[in-house]
Amino acid sequence: MQRLTNPFPQQYLKSICTRSMLVVVIFLLSACGDPIKEQALQQLPITEKRVEQLGDALNNDQVRNATLIKQYAQKVAAIKPKLVPLINEFKKDATTKGPMYLALLDRINTAKTQPQMFASSQALYDELLNIYQAADPTLYSDALSDPLNVLADMSDGQLPRINALSKTQSQSANKAQDFGTGEQLIGNPSYGHWQTGSNGMSFWAWYGMYSMMGDLFGRRTYYNDWGRSRNYSYYNDYGRTRYSSPSQLNNQTK
Repeated sequence: MQRLTNPFPQQYLKSICTRSMLVVVIFLLSACGDPIKEQALQQLPITEKRVEQLGDALNNDQVRNATLIKQYAQKVAAIKPKLVPLINEFKKDATTKGPMYLALLDRINTAKTQPQMFASSQALYDELLNIYQAADPTLYSDALSDPLNVLADMSDGQLPRINALSKTQSQSANKAQDFGTGEQLIGNPSYGHWQTGSNGMSFWAWYGMYSMMGDLFGRRTYYNDWGRSRNYSYYNDYGRTRYSSPSQLNNQTK
C-alpha cells in the first residue's frame, strides 16, 4: 500500500492538537458543579467510539443497505452507463466517504472542539445522544434506504425498493406529487439545501455531482409544492433529528 505524504508541517499539526486539548481542558473545568456538562463529558468518548465502530462496519460490509447500494450501483451502471458519474457518487454512501458518515464526523468534531457553539449543556448532551443513535448500524442502514431507493428508481423498476412501498403505491398512500427520480433526498442537508430565488421562493439546490439529479427532474422543486405534497422518505419521516446538526435543524425551521 502506498504511504501518503502528510501535506501539513508537523508544527502545524501539533498546534491543532494543542488547541483541541485546551478546549477540552477548559470544558472539563467548567463542568464542575454542572451535572449536565458532566454527563456530556462522559457521553463524548462513548459517542466517538460508536461512530468509529460504524466506520469499521461500513469498511467490512456489515451494514446491510450499504452492501445493497454497491450491488444496485453496479446493476444500474450496466443499465444506464451515461449516469456512471452520478452512480459513483451514490456508491460513496456505502463507505466512510459518503456525505452521511462525513456529517457524523463533522458533528462529533464540533461537539468536541467547539462546545461553546451549543445553546446549553443540555443541547450539547442531546446532540451527542443523537449522534450516538445515528451511528447505530441498524438505524444507519435504514437511513441508507433513501439513496438506495434512488438507485432502485433509476433502474426503471428493474430493482425493487427496500423498506418502502413502490413509487405508485407510495404516492397514492401519501397523496403525494411526483417530484421525480431522487425525490427521497430532497430536504436532506447531506445532499443539498433550500435556496431562495430572485422571485422570493425557495427551491431545492443539489450539492456538487448530485446536481445531475436536476437533469432527471427536468424542473425545479419548490418548497411550497414539496412541503404540501411530498412523498415518503426515511430522512424526512423518521431520521431528521438524528441525521441533522442543530444548526441544520434551525435553518430548516426558518
